Amino acid sequence: MPGVSGDERWHHLSFLLSPESGAPTLSVITRGLLRIVALLAALGIGVADYALGQGITFLPLYLLVILPLSFFESFLAGVAAAWVVSMIVLGVDIIGRGPVPGYLLYLRTGLHFAMFIVAAATASWIARIYTGLKELSIRDGLTGLYNHTYFKTRLGEEVIRAARFDRPLSIILIDLDHFKSCNDTYGHTVGDDVLRGLAGLMKTNLRAVDIPARYGGEEFVILLPETGLGLAKEVAERLRWIVERHRFMLDHPKGPLAVTLSGGVAAFDRARSTPDLLLDAADRALYKAKADGRNRICGAEPAPAEAAELPLIF
Repeated sequence: MPGVSGDERWHHLSFLLSPESGAPTLSVITRGLLRIVALLAALGIGVADYALGQGITFLPLYLLVILPLSFFESFLAGVAAAWVVSMIVLGVDIIGRGPVPGYLLYLRTGLHFAMFIVAAATASWIARIYTGLKELSIRDGLTGLYNHTYFKTRLGEEVIRAARFDRPLSIILIDLDHFKSCNDTYGHTVGDDVLRGLAGLMKTNLRAVDIPARYGGEEFVILLPETGLGLAKEVAERLRWIVERHRFMLDHPKGPLAVTLSGGVAAFDRARSTPDLLLDAADRALYKAKADGRNRICGAEPAPAEAAELPLIF
């Protein structure tokens, strides 16, 4: 490729050997079933090829075995399937086609294997593109965190799960203090860098199961599954402490930039049994944190006793 360095070429091709194939995610059980079905399908097609293959090509059917594994698993899984299918085709040729010159037999097998490899690579590329486009649709373009739409979807799912299985669930609503003055003093480009930096701190200091998202502007929200109010407040306070001591834009001519944040924490309960009620409770706690002087975390007040009798959503 003209104008492309060797490192960039390797980056484009590294998916061939990478265990992180970028394929659509499947559960372990579904993967196992896919492999079993693919193997049985390959053997079944081989039997049909042996019984009916005189003058009929079964190669398109063999591709139907290789393509799903390459798309949903990885290129290497497609290569393994291509090898198994090539051996089945070779066996059918040896047993069912009658005497064939050895060189012609192995040449044909090699061509089949090469064709199957190309098909596997193509399916893997399509899977990578599909996964990348899907990821772009749920990510905020500036920070790389989840976007508002995806967060609202996951919040709805987690609220239903918390209600149905009586599991703890909390959210943290975060807002950067006096962020407008940061933009006015340093410029919007620096402001964007600060937002990206904050997103990086959140990714580093949260669990893999937590869901941080950019809620809008300089406001962020974190969904904490399996987390009660007390622990969520600890998480929020630790993040506030980290941001307060962090220095952004160390090489800026005006010197390093320090920012602080305020946060409101709310936990799922019978009075906050819908996504909107839970968000409203966190928003009121955030408003209190700002009213009390900023650079602090406030938790939502306990629900009134009469509100505790409201029905949970299912």
